[in-house]
This record gives sequence, C-alpha cells and structure tokens, in this order.
Amino acid sequence: MKKICCVFHAVADFNIEDIETALNIKWEDVSDYHVKWMVFYITMKDGRSLQHDVSDYGEDVNIDFKRPTDTYEYED
Repeated sequence: MKKICCVFHAVADFNIEDIETALNIKWEDVSDYHVKWMVFYITMKDGRSLQHDVSDYGEDVNIDFKRPTDTYEYED
C-alpha cells in the first residue's frame, strides 16, 4: 500500500529552575538528560537516575499541522 508521510515540527520550552525545584536538585549536578514523551530522564553526576514528567507543564505545545517540514511517499 502506498502512503504519504508528513513530518511536523514542534517546540516546547522548559524552565530549568522549575525542574530544579520539583526535583530538589542543582542543574550543575546533572551529567546527562534526554526527553521522551514529555518526560525528562536525568542522570546525576552521583549516578542517580531521576524522572520528571512535564506533560502537564502548563506550556502550550503548538504543532502547525498546516505546514509539514517534510513530506514523502513510501510503500507499506
């Protein structure tokens, strides 16, 4: 089956001070982090692993569904 895929770009900003307060940490003690499905996965320099859900952060994540950043066809 032939399909068309449209890729859209979204941006979300997060306040580091809010994350520090919520997790009772200092950002300078963070060694690594990544975000997946609006959850911050944080590795501290002391080896601890923390998670912080930001899905209800209060910021609007606006996706412009009118203009995809990429469009391509593929076979399924």
